[in-house]
Amino acid sequence: ENGFVAHECILDFRNLKQKIGLSVNDIAKRLIDYSFHAPTISWPVAETIMIEPTESESLKEIDRFCSAMLSIANEILEKLSEMYFFKIFILLP
Repeated sequence: ENGFVAHECILDFRNLKQKIGLSVNDIAKRLIDYSFHAPTISWPVAETIMIEPTESESLKEIDRFCSAMLSIANEILEKLSEMYFFKIFILLP
């Protein structure tokens, strides 16, 4: 409306700690494994990541970041599947 565009977003990972024991620190460390600088974490909300691409980031770099986040999401889904399998087939008779 006023010509302003938000340049940041906050990704909320609070439920991961409760569900599978992963913290926002674990996700930040995985981003480092993908050669990204550690993002701002737990500010302004605990267990969140603030994403702030600058105007100098190329579309290629932003795409690379998105690919890394999707890969991390797939790793999380795999862990959830393993936990579900364990609960259903191992713990329940």
